[in-house]
Amino acid sequence: MLFIHLLCVMKKMHTISRNGQFIKIDETTSIELDTKTTASLILPENIIVVLDWMEYSPINQNVKCFDYNGNLIWNIDPGDWPEERDCPVTGIWLDDNKIMVYRSCGFEQEIDLKNGKELRCEFTK
Repeated sequence: MLFIHLLCVMKKMHTISRNGQFIKIDETTSIELDTKTTASLILPENIIVVLDWMEYSPINQNVKCFDYNGNLIWNIDPGDWPEERDCPVTGIWLDDNKIMVYRSCGFEQEIDLKNGKELRCEFTK
């Protein structure tokens, strides 16, 4: 499935496409991921992607943040999610300028854009 986003950052227009396990930025930068993506969040300085947890390991770290040059900024911090407890991220959204993720085991987390660490966690299921 191909997704194309247009983003205007400081008067520069970025074209971002997501196709399977590839992210293309401005037709000049390509990021190849370990597996396909299931969701993305396009921000002024970063692109955050959720990797298909059924194909990615470690399962609890299936979110990555990149800059527009294709550099990896962070992998989501697994925090207190042990490897044996399957609780991957299945959704991502922006809520009042806060990065939020939903984990399949019923938890909603606020994530720090600077380092991918958990700022807040709440059981919602």
